[in-house]
Amino acid sequence: MLVRIFLLVAMSFMTVSSHACGVDQSANRKMNADGKVCPETFINSSGPSQDEMQITIDRSYQARFGIRVPAAFDLMVPSRPDIITRVKYPDEITAVYVQVLFASFIGGLLSSLDVYPLRISEGKSITRRRTMSRLFITQIFSDLTQRFMEKEIDGVQTYDLDDHDSIVLSGSYLDPRSGPVAIRIYGVMPKSSKHGLMFFERRYLARAPNDEGFAETVVRSVQFK
Repeated sequence: MLVRIFLLVAMSFMTVSSHACGVDQSANRKMNADGKVCPETFINSSGPSQDEMQITIDRSYQARFGIRVPAAFDLMVPSRPDIITRVKYPDEITAVYVQVLFASFIGGLLSSLDVYPLRISEGKSITRRRTMSRLFITQIFSDLTQRFMEKEIDGVQTYDLDDHDSIVLSGSYLDPRSGPVAIRIYGVMPKSSKHGLMFFERRYLARAPNDEGFAETVVRSVQFK
């Protein structure tokens, strides 16, 4: 079976320059000199809190950032009063649709989640899950952790997510600067489409020994259009 995965690399994105940004404290967002919202967004870092934020990746997103979006989708990013949540877009961080960071006010970064496009040929669910498992074990895990040491795969399991063909790979690595990092790589494919998503979650164990489920909440919120 022909299987293709598309991890958007820097050359696939249109480089977008942005003006210097200041902070609009009343609106809880960054603004540039023209009064436009900067591409990064902070939730509950100042100003009024909100329960969650919706991120829509569709044709308008494609036009804004110069990237290809073969399958439109929504994500919901949770908010908690004791957690700082930051969202980065392709003009700030390349090679992903979006990156979500979760941090504490005192301890720093707790976990992060990168969202990539994924393409897997259509077919039976068991075949697609096996294909994703083999791909994640033999290629994706190595690609995403190549700069780090003490890399280990704990296992790959079927992931129960609505009416999707989904798996999750669990593993870990050692970051010389941040210490031990627990990771999950999720593959989420709509049953009726060859276009889906891959999520790369990192949890920094020195600051987040217990899994609060921030990143997984975003994964489970995905809604394809």
